[in-house]
Amino acid sequence: NKSSMDSSTPTFSSMKKDVNDKVKEIVERNLGNKTYSAREGPNWAHEISEEVVKALQGMNSGFKYSVSTMILDKREGGGFHMSSSCYWNTQTDGNCVVKWDSESMYCIVNSFGFYIQFKYSFIYL
Repeated sequence: NKSSMDSSTPTFSSMKKDVNDKVKEIVERNLGNKTYSAREGPNWAHEISEEVVKALQGMNSGFKYSVSTMILDKREGGGFHMSSSCYWNTQTDGNCVVKWDSESMYCIVNSFGFYIQFKYSFIYL
């Protein structure tokens, strides 16, 4: 709701370029010198997701984050379709999709940021 936002309220859209750059850096560091492996793929995806969540939390702890990472074999030639849906505050929340590929694989990282607004009330006894 716009009326409850003030200029100091963080927005995921204001972080999007930094998020995009950080995710690309993490993916490149984790996959840049690797060849696709069906055995290792799940571990790589998990490591990337965990590292991205930690990096995002370090950028702004006022958000909750959700990250999904898909790693696909480029040589198989199969199709892949993905969809994400979310109910959120369009003023503060958002997502960033990073697509990366090498000769042997594709990697898609979808990061969601949900702003947490705390309202304090005090009870005096």
